[in-house]
Amino acid sequence: MDRVIASGVLPLAQIAYKYCNKVLMSAFVERWHPETNSFHFGFGEMTITLEDVLYLVGLPVEGLAVHAEVHSWEDCVALVHRCLGVTVAEASDVVSCGGVELHWLKNTFMNVKVDATDERVDYCARAFLLRYAWGVGALGFLYRQLGQASRSHVKQMGGYTTLLEVVFDPYKERRQVVADITLYTGCICCMIVVEPYLPDRVLRQFGLVQLVPGPLLAPLRGTRGSTSATYSVVYQYTDALWQNWRDHTLHEDKRVPVRPGIPWESHQDYLS
Repeated sequence: MDRVIASGVLPLAQIAYKYCNKVLMSAFVERWHPETNSFHFGFGEMTITLEDVLYLVGLPVEGLAVHAEVHSWEDCVALVHRCLGVTVAEASDVVSCGGVELHWLKNTFMNVKVDATDERVDYCARAFLLRYAWGVGALGFLYRQLGQASRSHVKQMGGYTTLLEVVFDPYKERRQVVADITLYTGCICCMIVVEPYLPDRVLRQFGLVQLVPGPLLAPLRGTRGSTSATYSVVYQYTDALWQNWRDHTLHEDKRVPVRPGIPWESHQDYLS
């Protein structure tokens, strides 16, 4: 348990919803635009931000990115064998598309006996951590899942959907200042998934006047097809960009607080 607590993800097991509200999910998905990674409403755009992840879930949003290069099937099998303690034969059976399925992790590692060895406890702790994304990785993965779910032939989605089922601004009385990192502009990643993060499109969520947003980030290549298999978009990303996020935050000139009593305040040209 100490290992899991140290990772910072234990609260997820206590606040995650067992069942999601499918009607609410559908309403959000219908309004999601993957080009901007935001929900488009009549009054403007909203999205799930790093600030929401920080305040609502409590996951850290600073530190090294959840990022890895693409590995071969053989490398993935060796990694599962070494890190989770299963045989090479079992690892070969369960590794698919560079990963393992959640139900296998649950069935194999959910129960830890009192007399389990320290090595077995380590394997189970690692498996528990694999069941959840964290911080920036969780948000990047959810963005990609929403993008896929917005396609006409996709009927399901994954990701930490609890972030979609909470009130957007329940913590404004506790917020002293907007954390600079939540105003980072660029790309975020979860392993090989890379998605744009554009807080300048939802400034009112930070208590700031909504200005006309800047240009979109153009993907290097890819297509957003109508199925999950044909949805593949690649954006430029480097770990160095994220590690130097302070050089890529919203400029101070654009951080204009809304006037008291006008939380929806925006530039006169914003809606048009």
